[in-house]
Parts: sequence; C-alpha cells; structure tokens
Amino acid sequence: MTLARIALQASYTPADNRIVIDKFLMFGGNLSASLTGEVDLFPGETPKIALNGHIAPLDVANLLHYWPLQLGQGAREWIAANILGGTIGPMALKADIAAGALDLPVLPDGAINLSFPIANATVNYLQGLTPLTNMQGSATLTGDTFTATVTSAKIGPLALSGGSVTIPNLHVAGSPGNIVAHVDGALSDVLTLIDMPPLHYPTRFHIGTGSAKGQAAIDLSFRVPMVKDLGIDDVGIKIGGQVRGNDARFGGGPENPRGGAGEEQRAAGPPRVSTPCCSAIRPGATWYRSPSTSTGTRDGAAVRATRPVGRR
Repeated sequence: MTLARIALQASYTPADNRIVIDKFLMFGGNLSASLTGEVDLFPGETPKIALNGHIAPLDVANLLHYWPLQLGQGAREWIAANILGGTIGPMALKADIAAGALDLPVLPDGAINLSFPIANATVNYLQGLTPLTNMQGSATLTGDTFTATVTSAKIGPLALSGGSVTIPNLHVAGSPGNIVAHVDGALSDVLTLIDMPPLHYPTRFHIGTGSAKGQAAIDLSFRVPMVKDLGIDDVGIKIGGQVRGNDARFGGGPENPRGGAGEEQRAAGPPRVSTPCCSAIRPGATWYRSPSTSTGTRDGAAVRATRPVGRR
C-alpha cells in the first residue's frame, strides 16, 4: 500500500492514559479516509478503542488492495472471489472495541460495524449460473458476520429483487454462506437459468425450454460453504415458485413420459405445471436434494435424479 499523505491531530492525557484523535486523514492512490475517536490504554491488556470513520467510494479491486488481510477474512475472500466489478462506498466505520477484546480469537459482532452501499456490481452467486449484473444494494461487516442486501439486479433478461447474502462466523473455516433471492421473468428464461450447470433441472426431467410460454416468479436459496474448490454436492439448493398467465405452457423433451418430443404441457387455472421438474415452479413448492443419495425430494415425494445437484 502506498499512501501519499497522512495527517494526524491528536492529544494524550497521562492522567487517564487516553489518546484523543481529533483528526486522522489518509490519502493515497484511490484511497481517501478519515477517522476520529479515542483510545484508552490499560496495563497488561489491549486498549479500549472507540472510532468513527469515513472512506470514500472505491471500486472492488482497490477496496481489496487496501482491506487489511486479518479483518473479516472470510468476507474479504468472498468479495475477492465473487464480486467481479462495481463500486463500493462511501463506507461508514464505527468501532467500539472493549479493553482486552483484541486478544480474543474473534471480535464480537458489536465491536466493528463497517457499512456501505454497492452500485453497478457484477456478482457470482453459484459457479456456472449467469452472474448478477447491475446489482444495487448495501452490505455490513461486523466483528464476525458479513451481510449484504440486494435491492435490484439482473440475471440476463431476468429481474432479481429481495436478495441477501449472510456469512456468519467469519473466523470459522468453511462457515456456510446463505444466499437467497427472488427472480421474475419469462418462464422460458427461468427454465434456461435453472437448466445451466450445475443444476440442469429441466434437462434432468426431460423438459423442453424453447417453447415455454408465460411468466414465472421463483425463489432461490443456496447454502454455500466458504471454502476453495467447492463441489456442487457441498452446496444446499432450494428452488420454488409460481407460473403466471392463462397461456402458460412448456414443451416436452424427447423422453418426457407425459408428452413425448415436442408435445406441450399447458397450465390451466392457477398454473400448476405437472411434470417432475416444473412442479417445483408453483405456489409453495420446493425442490432440493438429499446430501447422501442421488434421490431428490419434491414436496415430500422422492424423485430420482440422474446426477447430484446439491444438498439441503
């Protein structure tokens, strides 16, 4: 890290071993940050620290360049691997670290609060699926938890809203992150998304996607351990939703036992698509896979999957 300028205005009171920071400024490259606060010194233990700070907006690459390696390491690694572009900030920092807390294996959640908006980001949420683009949202890093809220984003032609990412227990290697989102768009585009690797849901159940009609609203949920070289069998996947439109229909695949090649399945009334894959796309329905077998479960009934797709 190269800093062009550091400015400090502070005072020390020997009677109470207190350092008062009236102004601390850092400038360098794309970094512009300011801090104020107090540090109380105690013999034999780490100090009590109370700080308020502001960091000007940074793009993701520059944020990671200045991010301390030991601060929220799990969150830093997730951002480095999954946020591929965008702007983060301005950031607001509040620290309230008790005396002795810096000696603990992990800071309590209330000790640090770093919050910031995220704009125009490109984000991977599951390797192989179309990434989020033009993501707008916000995030908060506390002592041992990272949370992010997605206000809006696009997944190709699909619109995403109500998304969130939560990574608790950042100090624990492999702690799982929970990712949820709501997606709206054309049924054909939704089926195309969930047919991408590693999901392959329509292909697995011989559902043609090209002639699908109508609109769909789906809820996605992933439980992703924060480890490198993650296999899809380690990921918890849950999908459910609803098909809308009186003309909602989709094409049968070449081995569809209910339709045969090219024959269409049509939803009538409140749309309930009746084939194995797409029965998950209706009100209240979900799809997930047992971690120990290749048998999936849909609304409590077992269905045989041709390859592993994740685990509950």
